[in-house]
Amino acid sequence: MAGKVPFSDKVISIRILEDEKRLKVYTKGEKMVQLECEKIFIFDDENIEGLPIPKSVKKSPKKMVLDWVNVRAGMTHDYQTIETGDEFANELVFYKSPRIDGDHEYKDLAIISFLTDEQIKDHSYSDLMALYKAKDVMKSHGIKGPRNGRDMNNPEKYKYYSIKLESDRRQIKKLHMDEYVDTDFISFQTTDTQIPPNKYISKMHKYIGDRE
Repeated sequence: MAGKVPFSDKVISIRILEDEKRLKVYTKGEKMVQLECEKIFIFDDENIEGLPIPKSVKKSPKKMVLDWVNVRAGMTHDYQTIETGDEFANELVFYKSPRIDGDHEYKDLAIISFLTDEQIKDHSYSDLMALYKAKDVMKSHGIKGPRNGRDMNNPEKYKYYSIKLESDRRQIKKLHMDEYVDTDFISFQTTDTQIPPNKYISKMHKYIGDRE
């Protein structure tokens, strides 16, 4: 919550050893790191071993699909998000490209969709088709590639290269976490649950500051 993420996006899975109050964190490159904890807060139960048996299993007909896109042309514009109203490519989220060093305004893209398991397997909803739809949406909002000289028929107008998008990776996530009963070591957090003040949240405040 304070931006202190020790493993960045390198975590593959986590194993909880509740009796020992330890975590085993497995990262890319087949590395394992052990952590000692007083209390852990679970916001997402995917790829976590050692959880108690769920009180109830949340079944959703759809999953959130994230298509991460490297924008090769069309990186500069004023948009942060574009919502389409469709389940496929429901929202386009633009963020500062981590592929480019230094202070800049070049943006890459994440395409958010909500798809069933059958749709995820269907080529019509593949990462390639997501690129095509995102490109059309960007064009309809006036986003263009870099300038390509002036128009020969009208020197007052510029020509532009086409938008170019390149798929980086696809992530598929459950929309809802299963329901669990808290233990002395594990506290399960859901979007519809307010966390009461406690000593663990108070400890976090010294890192993130009071949010009054």
